[in-house]
This record gives sequence, C-alpha cells and structure tokens, in this order.
Amino acid sequence: MNSAGGERMKAAPNDSDAPSRPLTDSALAKTRLDVVADYVPSEIPEYAGNEFIEALGPIRSRKDLAKLMSYHPAYDHLERQQPAHVRKHLMSRLKRLYEPLTDQNNIAQTLSEMIYSGYVHRTPSSPQFHQFLQQSYLARLQGATEQIEDVDPMCDSYAIIGVSGVGKSRLTRRGLAQFPKLIWHPKLRMYQIPYLIIECPYNGTVRQLALNFFSELDKIAGTKYEVRFSKRHMTVEDLIREINAAAHLFGIGLIIIDEIQHAKAASGSNSEQKFLNFIVRFVNTSVAPVVMIGTMSSLGMLQSDFRQARRTIGALLSNHKQDHEWNQFLKILWDYQWTKKVCPLNQDLNDAMYERTQGVLDLAVKLYQYVQRRAIDCKSEEIDVELIHLVADEELTRVAPMVDALKTGDIAKLAKYGDLTLPEFQISPTSIVTGKQIGRAHV
Repeated sequence: MNSAGGERMKAAPNDSDAPSRPLTDSALAKTRLDVVADYVPSEIPEYAGNEFIEALGPIRSRKDLAKLMSYHPAYDHLERQQPAHVRKHLMSRLKRLYEPLTDQNNIAQTLSEMIYSGYVHRTPSSPQFHQFLQQSYLARLQGATEQIEDVDPMCDSYAIIGVSGVGKSRLTRRGLAQFPKLIWHPKLRMYQIPYLIIECPYNGTVRQLALNFFSELDKIAGTKYEVRFSKRHMTVEDLIREINAAAHLFGIGLIIIDEIQHAKAASGSNSEQKFLNFIVRFVNTSVAPVVMIGTMSSLGMLQSDFRQARRTIGALLSNHKQDHEWNQFLKILWDYQWTKKVCPLNQDLNDAMYERTQGVLDLAVKLYQYVQRRAIDCKSEEIDVELIHLVADEELTRVAPMVDALKTGDIAKLAKYGDLTLPEFQISPTSIVTGKQIGRAHV
C-alpha cells in the first residue's frame, strides 16, 4: 500500500456523475493528503473482499506497531560542543521524543482492531452500502427526523481515561499514524478516511462538537461542510444524521472524541446531561466505532448512569511505577544529553527523577530539559541529584501539589485534583480486551 509519503495522485479523473466524489481536481491538489488504494488480500475471512479493509494493508504485529509508534529525534554527541545558545535550541527535540510502553502499545492495537472490525459490514462495493447512501440522501431531501439504520451497524465504543500528562492524545495519534489520513479508491470513485480525531468543545455544546467534526473532515477532504451547517439551525437528530451520512460517504473507520471532560463546562440547565445524552445517542447510531478520550475528571461524568458507564470500558492510563518500563524510558531519554560533561544515568539520578515526577512521562521530559538548561546556565555543565531537586522546586511548583498527591496516595489530596483521582475498579473478565482495562467504578 502506498504510504503517506509515497506517490500521490495529482488529479482524479473528471467524472461529474460520481456522487461520492466530493473534491474537484484543484481542491484535491491542495489537500495533498491522499494515497491511492492498493489492496492487500486479507487472511481473515470476515475481512476478505472488503475494499476498505484491504486498502489498510496487513495487520501490524505488536513489534512492528511499536517501531512505527516510536520516534527518537536525531542526536550527535558532538553537539555537546556547540555554544550554549545553540544547545538550548537543540533541546527542543525532546518534545518530539516518543517511546511506546506496554500500555500504549496495547491501546494502539485495540484502536487498530476497532477500525478493521468496524468496516466488516461496510463493504463499499456491496449493494447495501449504496442503498444506505441513497436512503440517506432521500431522507435529507425530505427532512426526515429519524436515523436511517445501516445494515447490521457496528456500535463499538471505547474510552481512554487517564492522568493528565501520561500521553493519551499523543499515543492515539502515534498509534493511528500507521494508516493514511485519506485514501482514494479509483475503481469505486470514492474516498476513505480511516480515522477522524475531533476535540470536544471547551464549552461542552452539542452543536459545536458536530461542527468540530465537520471542520476536521473539511481539513482532510477539502470539503466545506462546516460553512454549510454553521448557518443552519439543526436538531440533535439532524446533526447525528448528517454526521453519519458523511461518515458513510467518506468511509470513516473510527471517530475519536478527545478532551471529553470539556463537557463538564457546559452551561445552562441540565446541559451536561444533554451533552451525555447526545453522546449516548451518537454511539448507538454511529456508522463508525467511537473512542472517547478524557482525564480522570471525566470518569464520574461518564458513569453518571449505566448507559454512560458501559461506554467507559476501555483503558486506564495512570502514572508509571518505578519499574523496568520506567527505567527503559528514562534510559532512552538520558541519551539526549547536551551538557559538556557526560553524566551517566545511575540509580540516584533515577530515584530523583521519579520522586519529582512520579512516573508522569511528560513531566519527566520537561524536568530533564529544564535541568540541562540550568546546568548550562550556571556553567557547571553537569547533571546531579541536587540540581534535579533544585530545578523541580523552582520550575514545577504549579504541579507540585498534584505530584505529591500521586506520591502519597492520600484520598483527601487526590480529591482536590479531578484529573488525578484514581477510583477503585471492579474489572469484569468479559469486558477485557487489551491494556489496563476499566469496568464499573465505585465512586
């Protein structure tokens, strides 16, 4: 299959009669996001012959997926001899460093499985697929208010809940980067979008969430849905119907709603509940599987009743323990050293880094960068335990109470920080897929 960096179609053949061709040749040239479908026969009977699935290529092994997700920026030990101001700029590479650990790899595999399985009952060359498109078109013309059901729709849903800074959003994007953003199927005269990531609006409104969906679709496919729908007054059912029609038309494989905790900011009477009702309705009728990503503060909201609680089955990402995986991550991070004096990683340094970050990887990367900058500024050019604590005291003051709450596990302290609250879980064996699974929570 052509990769995102491979040969791109310069211009799609002109065919004004193709109802599923949304882009003009000039618009297509501007998007520069598409690849031409190359079908790889699947060894799984349920997948065989489905153009959407076979265009995704072979299923990645755990090892291959880990390699695809990893990103280790360039580094040369001779860079330590560069002037101080140059080395400080080189440190910005640390922001792009990514090393998937077990939990991240498990979640990425689950997302991949959801995309493949979500296409099982959506074979684009089948009569049922085109029948759905025709029915959706007629329903919109007639102003129908009822959702047209797909043939045996897949309503899988999954939640990724975790502590701020553990990398929920980034692992999702790295895990899905194995798929192109846009695939052109010349024989079918249609496009396929394997996944679409949208952000929950900061004010938690249903209308803006829908517009965010169309905005992201426009960015990828070069369409103008957002402009069209932003000028119309639409009911919840109208919004759901239009989203599903677009998801079907563009072969969207997975819909990810990030920052779901923003729904708590919805204003007005029962606004939060109205938003949740929309999510429930949307998941139940969605053409594509749905993934929700949020901080720990969103868990209680999602579990406000059974309908939401059963949709929080998924992965719980907490801070990492000081185990072999933490050691592995820190060892990789430590190789990126721009101080003139080489400071090998030892257990004392490891302990200091863990104590001040409590296994939150984003904090560990930031602290390591701050410490190197301070070592350069004070001309010591050396990383030691004392400097780690000194810099943490000065640079991580805003998160210190939260880190302390993670360190002590004190319930009263954790209760002050919704994003760090880790409730006790009762895991249902029947709901386990991959990663650290969560079921109903006792809150």
